[in-house]
Amino acid sequence: MLVKKSLQLLSLGALIFCVACGTAKKNRYQDNQSAIDKPDSLPFYMKKPDYKKAAELNVQLGYGYLKQKNYSRSKMKFIYALDLSPKSPEAHAGIAKYYHVVGEHDDAETHYLEAIKYSKRKAEDKHNYAIFLCDRHKVEQAKTQFIEAIDEKTYDGVAVSYQSLASCMQSHDRLEEAEKYYHAALRHDPYLSDTVLELSKITYAKKQLETSWNYFIHYKSNNNLDAKALLHGATLASELGDVDTSASLGLMLKSRYRESFEYKKYLNLIDKSTKV
Repeated sequence: MLVKKSLQLLSLGALIFCVACGTAKKNRYQDNQSAIDKPDSLPFYMKKPDYKKAAELNVQLGYGYLKQKNYSRSKMKFIYALDLSPKSPEAHAGIAKYYHVVGEHDDAETHYLEAIKYSKRKAEDKHNYAIFLCDRHKVEQAKTQFIEAIDEKTYDGVAVSYQSLASCMQSHDRLEEAEKYYHAALRHDPYLSDTVLELSKITYAKKQLETSWNYFIHYKSNNNLDAKALLHGATLASELGDVDTSASLGLMLKSRYRESFEYKKYLNLIDKSTKV
């Protein structure tokens, strides 16, 4: 009888052990399946590399090196980004900017166009391409790209594109168009203060001195004046016959930017006015 009970206990223990083994095996399977379903829970050596994120990081580094004028490292980072994600519009835009800066214009244009091709936000890439075209003196092509960017319904950089388009026209002596587009920029963003200064310069070039002065005063009341703005104001005041204001702006130019090209130009202005 005792032997029979012992055998029964052994059988029960074996059954419990088998169930426990099965449960443990099932739990291990469930844990592994959970890890597959949730990749973040996998050990790092089992995770699939996130090439897109790595490409984005290399693009950021590329721009950082470009800003520091470390051109070789900048190029290397953009190339890494393209190796990781060949259809990344950000990587194409980045290396296009690099080629633009170093003067390799054919390569720059190729990658600007690739950025537009792959981009979901084409307006920004068209804006960048337009700036490149303007620098290459392809003014009509640049204008087309700017307008196409501006016409994108979801684009939130309309004011900046109008401002850049106006600047492009201004740099190529198309002052009427420049004035028109600067006004358009201000309609979309009244706080684009640099636009007000450029309107002052354009109206000065058109000999509209009173209008130019009004723009300058508006700009002066809302901004700190750099050397170029001070020289413009001093020159304008002098032509309007306001000698005291011209001298005051000249003193500010001297105290803040004594070694600047603008101050030397101001001294020439004074020299000419005293000889008249």
